[in-house]
Amino acid sequence: MTDLAPASSVASPVSWADLLERRAAAQADSVAVRLLSDGEEVDQEWTYGDLVARSRRLAGRLRGAGAVGERVLLVYPWGVDYLVALFACFLSGAVAVPLYPPRPRRGWGRLEAVAVDARPALALCDAPTAERAAAELAGGSVLGAVPWLAAAGAELDEGEGWSRRDLGPDSLALLQYTSGSTAAPKGVRIRHGNLLHNLAALESAGATRPLVEGGGWLPFFHDMGLVGLVLFPVHQGRPVNLIPPEAFLYRPLRWLRLISRFRVNYSPAPNFAFDLCLRHAVPEKLEGLDLSCWQVAFNGAERVDAATLRRFAETFAPYGFHPRAFFPCYGLAESTLYTTGTARDGVPVTATFDRAALEEGRVEEVRTGCGAAVELVACGSPTSVQAVEIVDPTTHGVCGAGVVGEIWTAGESVAEGYWGSAELSREAFGARLEGDDRAFLRTGDLGFVHDGELYVAGRIKDLVILAGRNHYPEDIEITAEAAHAGLRPGGAVAFAVGGEGGERLVLAAEVDRRALRAGGGDLEALAAAVREAVAHEHEIAVGDLVLLRPGALPRTTSGKKRRAACRSAYEGGALEPLEKA
Repeated sequence: MTDLAPASSVASPVSWADLLERRAAAQADSVAVRLLSDGEEVDQEWTYGDLVARSRRLAGRLRGAGAVGERVLLVYPWGVDYLVALFACFLSGAVAVPLYPPRPRRGWGRLEAVAVDARPALALCDAPTAERAAAELAGGSVLGAVPWLAAAGAELDEGEGWSRRDLGPDSLALLQYTSGSTAAPKGVRIRHGNLLHNLAALESAGATRPLVEGGGWLPFFHDMGLVGLVLFPVHQGRPVNLIPPEAFLYRPLRWLRLISRFRVNYSPAPNFAFDLCLRHAVPEKLEGLDLSCWQVAFNGAERVDAATLRRFAETFAPYGFHPRAFFPCYGLAESTLYTTGTARDGVPVTATFDRAALEEGRVEEVRTGCGAAVELVACGSPTSVQAVEIVDPTTHGVCGAGVVGEIWTAGESVAEGYWGSAELSREAFGARLEGDDRAFLRTGDLGFVHDGELYVAGRIKDLVILAGRNHYPEDIEITAEAAHAGLRPGGAVAFAVGGEGGERLVLAAEVDRRALRAGGGDLEALAAAVREAVAHEHEIAVGDLVLLRPGALPRTTSGKKRRAACRSAYEGGALEPLEKA
């Protein structure tokens, strides 16, 4: 392993341009990035010196193209060119807009919506994407009018050079577009200072232990992949080992083999990734695996499931994994990435609560296995660095102990608003508490603090309200997915729809691919098991159960379920069911 300078050797950078320059000067020959394009073997290895040198040359081209201070779309497939383009924007003062090329036979709709909002001066891409854009984009579209600059591969070794710009913590670094669960994605304005503060907060929470090697598979255009997977190791001056998202999704255990092979001690992922590994964890595929190096299993971006953590720890304990490695956390793009989370010397903290009480906004802890209860995972303690308050979403008063409310947060990691949306920015980023002069971010998430720990209950807009009772869709979905082995983990969506008889519950659920290969299984038995489990656990009837093929649910680019879009597709007849049950 290369002996690298500690993070403290780069003292108080004022921008990411400053940080990158210092890394290149102090650690020119240290490995920054290893890429395994096939998910198995290293095919590229880049030092900090080489990576920053390429980025400087592209920064010079951005300056020549008049992109300094302007928005620049990054429309690259996975690879080092994406990182070079990102760092070139940081160095030049251009504002990076991380995106991804549309898949074959898919339209440019999301990218067009981002272009309409961001009004970019330029789009950076590789040659195939530039050719496709020229052939497929309509002349009247905003995206079609954007100049497309193909900048990738060996051509990045040539250029006129770069002159350093005076950038500071208030300089705009990137627009991180939200998941796009609506037709109008919003660009979160992330400053250089937001990035530096958020990663320092993650470090202070114990996410380094210290960081030796980072690694993972997350997409670069998503906040967890961009900030948590790529930028955090660079911030620490450590290497990061990367495989493409597709390589992980096709063979999830490649992620664990990457960790074992390169002795990765820090690797982030959403909860569903741990579930996927469990689905493929058969002894013959785990031979030689050693996860004893994994000290920080950063788990966030969606609800952290206690049962998943337990099963993962039990399954991989014989291969060196220890549950103290789990780092359950809470965050969102509007807070750069990370809000709360705490590295521990023991297992993750969980607690079991009365489900009916939570649905009524009350926090009542009960014994495990006691009646209709729900087990939640603690997501760390609020700190003065990242202030968190639980607030009544209607009155905007701080909730007392034992009350569920909206999670509000304030601090230097919180972005300054949405691009071009002053009114939305005031509503989301300008919330005030009586007697407090800080501006708070309204997260839209419901939660509470119990025994000093933050617990996340669900989204305000996703609440399922039936017969006057609130139900968290995540709870219903977990119950449904656990009811039958033929359902795909993380593949159920619960929502309510109106009708003549009032609101009714609809469940859309993906059938597991292996069940389909085995002939589809007994769909009637599957449906009966789901209906019975939901009725027993939640005392509600499933009005309609729609069974789907794998991948049929509407999802964000990062894999999160889009409940509102699923409801709209259901109401519009756009879901293609295997069978209605």
